[in-house]
Order: sequence, then structure tokens, then C-alpha cells
Amino acid sequence: MSRRETADASGGDGSRGPDAVDVPESVFLCIQCRKCTAGCPVAEGTDVPVNELVARVRLGDIDGAVRSRMIWDCLGCHACSTRCPTGAEPAEVLDWLRARATELGLAPSSRAGTFHSAFLKTLRKKGRSDEARLMVRIYLKHWLTWKELRRGMAMRGKGRVRALGRSIRARRDLQRIFDLAQGSLDR
Repeated sequence: MSRRETADASGGDGSRGPDAVDVPESVFLCIQCRKCTAGCPVAEGTDVPVNELVARVRLGDIDGAVRSRMIWDCLGCHACSTRCPTGAEPAEVLDWLRARATELGLAPSSRAGTFHSAFLKTLRKKGRSDEARLMVRIYLKHWLTWKELRRGMAMRGKGRVRALGRSIRARRDLQRIFDLAQGSLDR
């Protein structure tokens, strides 16, 4: 995903302003047709529609966009990107906003925020999802109900959740990918 500086963050003379932020290039392809929002399964129950978040990023309102509940309500199904006629990739923009919010310390203390952080930590460490570790982290932070814990234990009993997650062989390669992605966020 290539990056471009937000329009209002740069000086009028083309110089880079003090608050300049490199945003995903795809936001500039958006024509505000709202097909992304129409295809989003969680759009009705959230605070800001997907198309509006893309518009906010394009206009340089990163602060407002990273504070939206929508970036944490997103299921990551990519229905928005699939429906987009211009290739604006709203799902990638939401991923970028979640990473930016986490970087700024704005990740909510909700289960969604905890899951996002725990999933990325586990992925970075093992190279794959470790459901048992995710359940423990979410339980410790949010005190899941006994019903939810019993459901998790039943999944473990059926072999759906391993007690100890396995790691991939190419963890160093994965670490380089994470480092490169972090470097692109820092720019």
C-alpha cells in the first residue's frame, strides 16, 4: 500500500507541514459512492460509516478517524473493499487506522481492542493464531463470564483450541515483515 501526504497537513507551497501524515494512497481513489457502507455488515450499529472514515482520512482528519468506534467494530471481512468500484480499499484504510490508533495509545479497553492487540502480539511471536493465549488475555483483562469460559473449554475438549499454540518455521521472515510494516507506520 503506497502512501501520500494528507492534503491539509502540508504547506501550500508543497513543503511538509509539522503535522503531515502519510496516508494510504487508496483513499484518494474514493468517489464516495457509499457502496462500501452498503455492503458493511456492521454499518448500521456503529458511529461512523466506512465511506465517511475514508473521506476523513483523505481530508486529513486523522484524529477524528482514529477515535471512531467503527475501526474496532470492523469484522475484517473486506466486503467494503470487494464492493468498491474504484479500488479505494477501505478495509486497508481501516487496518491503517487501527494500527495508527494503537500507536497513539487510543486502542479501547474493550474486548475488540484487547483482541486486536493480543492477536497481533501472538501473530508476531508465533506466526499464527494461538486461541488459548487469546482467551486467557481477554479473560484476564475483561473477566469473561463462566458461560464463555465453559464454551472455550468445550472447544478445547473437541480439539478446536490447542493448549499450546505451535509456531511457524519462518518466524524470522515474519519478524522482518512486522518490522517493515512498523517502519512504514513510522514514516
